Amino acid sequence: LNIEGRSDEESIKQTLPTLQPRQMILVHGAAHQKHSFKEFCINEKICSDVMIAENLHWTKVKTNTKYKKIIMDDIIERSLKFYNINGYDVAYLSGKLQEIDKDEMDIDIGDIK
Repeated sequence: LNIEGRSDEESIKQTLPTLQPRQMILVHGAAHQKHSFKEFCINEKICSDVMIAENLHWTKVKTNTKYKKIIMDDIIERSLKFYNINGYDVAYLSGKLQEIDKDEMDIDIGDIK
C-alpha cells in the first residue's frame, strides 16, 4: 500500500491494524520518526517485518506470494467480482485445485503446457 504521505501519522496508526500488513518499508520522514514508527508497529504487533529504506541504497524485498495458472469454467468466472488494481483484474476465489487429465478433457482450452 503506497500512502505517499497523504495521511498524518495518527490516521496511519489507526488504519494499519485493520490492514494487517505482513511487511512494511518506511521511506519518508526523519530518521528518528521512522525508527519510532517501526518500534510502534512492532510493539503493537501490527507488523513484525518493518524495514527502513536507506537513501541511495538498495532495499531487498522478499515475498512468498504463491500463484498458479488455472483454467476456470465460464460459470465460475462470471460469478466472480473482479477489481482493477494497478492495471490488473483481480478476484478472490476460495477452493481446492485439482489437476485435470489433459487427455480426457471435453473442452478446448488452447495450448496447455
